[in-house]
Amino acid sequence: LIPRPHPRTKNNYPSEMAPWQTALAKLKRGTLVVDFFDQTDGSSLIAASDIVVADYSTMLCEAAMLRKPAISLWYPEVRKSWDSTMKGCVPIFPLISMGCVLKAESREDLAQESDARTLADLERAQCEHFPNMEKSAVRAANFIHSLL
Repeated sequence: LIPRPHPRTKNNYPSEMAPWQTALAKLKRGTLVVDFFDQTDGSSLIAASDIVVADYSTMLCEAAMLRKPAISLWYPEVRKSWDSTMKGCVPIFPLISMGCVLKAESREDLAQESDARTLADLERAQCEHFPNMEKSAVRAANFIHSLL
């Protein structure tokens, strides 16, 4: 498990660090790899991951592009934060509605979202919505070059 708070947490919400570390100390299974902020970039962590779990983070976008299984924690408090941030303009995190990440509204959902059929459906949606990402990068580079 590689838990990683948002990079701004340390500076913008320092009071959150102690509860974060307390929660990590209570984990009962697996190997905990503590990687706070400056040691490894998020893209490297995603590439090394078997599954990515976040709320509505750009980390989920990267995971979808890399065809990694990804779950959005869509718990009530996360939904409330989303609604407050989006002010009703976007009713749900788009990667959920596109099928590119799975949605877990509870701990029970989180436990059920990892069967093989569900993960195969997830990968199909990721391929559909993020096709040929390597070709997209080449097209973007060519476009930028044409502007120079």
